[in-house]
Amino acid sequence: MYTRCEILIRQKSLGVMGSSDTEKTCWVEPDFFLSDDNSDTIIQKAETHQLSVKNPDRLFISLDHNIQDNSPSNMARYEKIRRFCEIKSLTLFEAGEGIGHQLLIDGGYIRPGGLVLASDSHATIYGALGCLGMAVTRTDAAAIWHSGGTWLKIPDTVLVKLTGQPGKNVHGKDIALYLAHFSDQGLFLNKAIEFCGDAVAHISLNDRLTIANMAPELGAVAALFPLDEKTTEWYRAALGISDEIREQAFQVIEDFSHSLEEGCYQQVIEIDCGHIPPMIATPGSPMNSRPAFEANENPVYINKAFIISCTESRFVDLSRAARILEGKKVHENVELYISAASHQEQLKAETAGIWQILLDAGALALPSGCGPCIGHGRGVLGKGDVAISSSNRNYSGRMGHPDSKTYLASVEQVAYSALKGKLSIVPEAPLTVQKQISGLEIRHFPDTESEDLVSGLPVSECPDVIEGGVIVCRFPKINTDMIFPSQYLDGRPLDRHVLATIAMENYDTGFRDLVRKGDVLVAGPMFGIGSSREEAATSLAAAGIQCIVAASFQSVFARNCTNNGLLCIEAPGFTDFLLSTISPRLLSVRSSSIVRINLSDKKIEYEGRLFSFEPKSSIENAVRHKGGLLNYLKEKNYV
Repeated sequence: MYTRCEILIRQKSLGVMGSSDTEKTCWVEPDFFLSDDNSDTIIQKAETHQLSVKNPDRLFISLDHNIQDNSPSNMARYEKIRRFCEIKSLTLFEAGEGIGHQLLIDGGYIRPGGLVLASDSHATIYGALGCLGMAVTRTDAAAIWHSGGTWLKIPDTVLVKLTGQPGKNVHGKDIALYLAHFSDQGLFLNKAIEFCGDAVAHISLNDRLTIANMAPELGAVAALFPLDEKTTEWYRAALGISDEIREQAFQVIEDFSHSLEEGCYQQVIEIDCGHIPPMIATPGSPMNSRPAFEANENPVYINKAFIISCTESRFVDLSRAARILEGKKVHENVELYISAASHQEQLKAETAGIWQILLDAGALALPSGCGPCIGHGRGVLGKGDVAISSSNRNYSGRMGHPDSKTYLASVEQVAYSALKGKLSIVPEAPLTVQKQISGLEIRHFPDTESEDLVSGLPVSECPDVIEGGVIVCRFPKINTDMIFPSQYLDGRPLDRHVLATIAMENYDTGFRDLVRKGDVLVAGPMFGIGSSREEAATSLAAAGIQCIVAASFQSVFARNCTNNGLLCIEAPGFTDFLLSTISPRLLSVRSSSIVRINLSDKKIEYEGRLFSFEPKSSIENAVRHKGGLLNYLKEKNYV
């Protein structure tokens, strides 16, 4: 038996159904693929490699990240994307229509039992509707545009049983942040999450969208909810779905209702939702989450508040905020910004009078798009700003200046805090919290040698030995906003020299003075967690890094490395040893020793000690050996 996530991936694979259980890498053709403002770099890749476009009816581009930027460079970038869509017949969502993920949902393109990929990490949101959504990279995007598919690793899956019933004023954001509280040690890292249990019936479809959207903040690669009466009703009313497709969708729902076998899952976790209080994430990471009352023990005054993003700014969310703000005014020291997930969601709010209630309370409206969530446009945080937001990430510098602070919470807490001028809990919210995950069961798959569903080039064709100097970055969970700040993702030209100077800017400004060509970067767990931005990998390569060795990687970051020919190795024994030798006062340090990595023997030699690491799949080795995915496709005669 397979998990539901694995079934959906295998159904989209080329000729792999019925293959052995040990096969974990496959070539898939998704139902649909979405890219965004980053499409200009995908177009550049396509033009450089002279790629044609296959299946344009499955390809979508959404202008949503930097829509408030009217500079000539950004306008030229958007015009380039528009021309490409017109010539190649891709579907374009224009600036102001909304965030691409929400637009695919609004348009009825998300279907039960489907597989939809995107070059944006929050593609996981589709799992709320029983459609597997996963993030890939821009290089994958060029491959999908041209060949119709790309490679995927089938992830291990964790089954999360939600029991009980959420309390008053406890919603999807609180459940997501509660899970994040237990994700700090990698509980969900690079795994898919499937939800089940009697509490699911009490969780609205809107809250499921919020929870699934925040799977990347847990370190997960996907999140999948069961198909039940709530999703069935949604699909009955969904736009853009024909009777024939709707009938097929209901058959998938029926099939899914009989496919759950706990023994297939790597872990089974049981959580009583009745014990989850309103949650808040303190600045630095969504994993810094805790019961909201703990963060309110001492007053924390704010000057900005945000109800924005694909996480929690749909009609239902805006309605919840309006119930708190109706007839009242936002605190005089606070600017409250609102931006609907899509223009369609905003129209619903306008028709119901919700939007006007928020404006009358003093909210400042932004066009529908990503905006401040990724540090673009009006409302971005300045030095010293303290904000609370309904968005998904609060990494340093994510929403503006690195010396600002962002707290994450539900729209109710955002609205109530904006009203009070400080972090505040909505009255009558439950104050108890379950300190441990209950009913934790771990089921381990037997250790077997993993095969590939895609035949790659022999591992022996990859270089056998790598030697280089060592740069050690001590901080754990170095995220993509630390590696490559979001403010540089505005369409400006980024050649290798510029990329090299930006690398690790929000982590350690001294990094650029330490690094030398041919170095090996060594880091702790969850390296590269966060965004799917390709520059996080390519900037390190441009700076001279030839290999990254970490205790663990976030899978999309590792994928970016592989697809661009940069080697990354997981070797926790080696990294633990090396990190233990560094002063806790230092962010980065250059070792005086050389590291030698033997890829054939899977050994790392450092100062007379040997450390082992797990091998890559043959396709990962083949892609890296050819200098990246597009060169690999050329070798395999896809290009």
